[in-house]
Amino acid sequence: MDSRIGGKTTMTLHLIAEAQNLGGQAAFLDVVSIALDPVYAAKARVDVAQCSGFAADNVDQAWNYAETLLRSAGGINRRGGLSVAARPQGRL
Repeated sequence: MDSRIGGKTTMTLHLIAEAQNLGGQAAFLDVVSIALDPVYAAKARVDVAQCSGFAADNVDQAWNYAETLLRSAGGINRRGGLSVAARPQGRL
């Protein structure tokens, strides 16, 4: 089985939906392309209109986006990572 397939996006979408259900803000960050299918996300109870999507050119850029979102006023209050193996050294 391809290690890139295994429910990581589905799990992340459910976490986003739960954060939104609790009144939180959410964002979907991906490296290179946005793999977010709005129809599939809506089926997972994600309010797509209230979920920001970002495509980063590389992993470092994605983590920088995440840090900026977390530090911004009224920013994202939950974060989920699809690939721990792709995280930059020393960051979690």
